[in-house]
This record gives sequence, structure tokens and C-alpha cells, in this order.
Amino acid sequence: MSSVADYVGRTVDLLAFQGMFPVTTKTELLAQSLVDAKSNSYIVTGIEKLVQKFLNTFLLSQGTDPYRQKRGTAFMPKVQKGFLRTVADVTQAFYSAVLDVSRQLASEALVADPLDEVFESATLQNVTLAADTIRLTILITSAAGTTYTFIAPIPVAIK
Repeated sequence: MSSVADYVGRTVDLLAFQGMFPVTTKTELLAQSLVDAKSNSYIVTGIEKLVQKFLNTFLLSQGTDPYRQKRGTAFMPKVQKGFLRTVADVTQAFYSAVLDVSRQLASEALVADPLDEVFESATLQNVTLAADTIRLTILITSAAGTTYTFIAPIPVAIK
């Protein structure tokens, strides 16, 4: 668990993806919400903040942010249009989107940013295709060399 000292001199974000701090030893899926039934809202910094920045950019459909039209990726539109039907499709779309995320996060990085909040890479470790969900197991590495592995469930519309 973190202490106040972990946040001295650092900027923080509100935790937008519940499940980043597992309450059990079982694998938990991320859920996008600021507050859940089990907890109040949390703040994050370091690698958790980087994971959140990555996901926010990765899941944002390009052209939907009215103030930054080029922000986001084509990953979610491909999901929504039903283009991702195989593990190979998902893998190709993931790495294509990661290139966009990498460029965008690099353009936003400041010299003063702590290295554990600077994006280095994202690796797709596993893809699970279900009828209504694509589950991505993603490993994020920061410029400091810290890593964080998480499972991002992506809902798939069934028609």
C-alpha cells in the first residue's frame, strides 16, 4: 500500500479504472468507473497513472475529442464495426493502435515527468475472444523500467 510520501512533489490523477488494485488474489478485470460499491475514489501516480493514460488514449476513438481531434486510435471503431474476429485481427489492431498511443504520449511528455510515468512500450500478452467480450492482457513498461500487467475487457456489440 502507498503512503503520503509516495505522492510528495508529484501530480496525481483520479483512478478511472477500478480493479487496478486487486482486493483478492484472483485476477480481476478493470471496470471504468470513478467509484465502485467496494470503495471510494482513489488517486494514482507512477506506473498506475501511466497505465490509465495509456488506456484512456488507446480506448478513445480518434476524432471524438472535440479539443484534440487527432487524439485516440482506430482500435475501438474496429471493435464496434465487427472487424476483429480472430486473435490475429486483434493483435494487428492492437499494435497499430499502440503506435498511435506511443506517438501521442511522447508528444505530451514533459522533461520534468517522473520516468515511471513516461511510456516506453506496451506488449499484448494474451487475447481471449468471447461472444460478447475481447479480453486483452497487456504489459505496460515505463521509461524507468517498471512494469504493470492488467486485463482490459472490451465489450463487443452482438447483433
